[in-house]
Amino acid sequence: MKVVLKNQGEPSLKSLLRINYPSAVRSSLIDVKPPLDMSCLARDNGSSIECESETTLYQRMLIEIDIVFEISKAAMEIDVGYISTQSLVYNVTAITANDINMNDNTVIKYVDVAAFTRTTLQVSASDEQITATQSGIQFSNTYRLFNEGPCVIEKVHLQFFIPVRTKSKIFIKKDEVKVQSKNMKDSCKLVYYPSKELGTTTQNPVPGRSTISYNISGINIIPLDSQTGTDVHFHPVQEISENSEYIFCDKSVGPYICAVVECTLSLVKPIDRDNRTIMIPFDIPVDELPVLQKGKSFFTFVTSGHVFPSAKSTVPLVLKENISQEVSVSILFPDSFTQEVEELDLTILIGGCVGGLVLFILLGLILWKCGFFKRKKRKQVEEYKRRTQYSMRKSRMASVRSARSGAGSIRSKVPEEEQKLNKKFDDMDDANFTT
Repeated sequence: MKVVLKNQGEPSLKSLLRINYPSAVRSSLIDVKPPLDMSCLARDNGSSIECESETTLYQRMLIEIDIVFEISKAAMEIDVGYISTQSLVYNVTAITANDINMNDNTVIKYVDVAAFTRTTLQVSASDEQITATQSGIQFSNTYRLFNEGPCVIEKVHLQFFIPVRTKSKIFIKKDEVKVQSKNMKDSCKLVYYPSKELGTTTQNPVPGRSTISYNISGINIIPLDSQTGTDVHFHPVQEISENSEYIFCDKSVGPYICAVVECTLSLVKPIDRDNRTIMIPFDIPVDELPVLQKGKSFFTFVTSGHVFPSAKSTVPLVLKENISQEVSVSILFPDSFTQEVEELDLTILIGGCVGGLVLFILLGLILWKCGFFKRKKRKQVEEYKRRTQYSMRKSRMASVRSARSGAGSIRSKVPEEEQKLNKKFDDMDDANFTT
């Protein structure tokens, strides 16, 4: 702590500086600048310091006093077993005999307190591989939380993400989601279960989201470089196998949806024997399992556990890192085992085909009614052909009349031949232009 003492009035004689602080704090180093004839002594059983100057402090003269304080963790935990003091109060007062205004001689400083600690999470499974039987699939996953210190943990949350369903099928019912703790101080509850019919955009719950009764606002968390309290992604700890279908919550929107169980662990001491063990048992009927995708021969069932500070702690809990661990169990099937394949509903297929055909016919009728298939130039072409043929016929008739007008012996036959020629042209018109 740096304390600056400034004289803004007349010269001060015998100036005294008193610093009061909590009993759990000890002063270890005092440095005065510029060097003056000033002596500092501890008072009140080490809960205050008094520094008295033998040098006269003249107007606008400054004195800087640097003090290093040490906080005793054991002293702060002695009352209730954990750090419960939310802030440390320092009271600094300057006293002089001839000061006429004492209102600006006192400063109170509050220093917030947080509990820092490291945690580890060990995981194990009762069976790394298990063969499905007609009676079902039984196994268990175990999580052990260790506090590596230095501080006692008042409260901390351990959340488990357990796959329970796909968007269309539940394979672990709500009353079958169970978590067992071996310590009476701990409590666990189911805070999220996707029991309703799910849509294609249903998201997996994530710590810090509104889908869970969990809030980390106001808590100072030191996250990993690739993980924060509001953006958690789950990935299988084992290498992805081409023959395995993984049942786990991989993204915010995925094929499998998880239930969330939250355990609150209290008064976790930084000793090995105070590890907190939590077991998650499973008993899944074979016929409730999802259908294996094409090309897959077995399932890999993955659960995950995540450690987060609790907002209910008296003082903020600062973790060195937010610990996340996963447990994988391979579920094998005997050669005689066969899963029911989802049958295709032919009614839907036939109905879709008929509906498409009817729609196509209606569309054709509408276009025909609107004149889409009519040829607008057809009548104009036929009219043009008739006029051209009529002109040709008139020209030929004129030629015949002029050729026969000079022969008197055959004049009487012209009308008869003209009638025959007209009939011939009419037959040609009927043959060529009748539609």
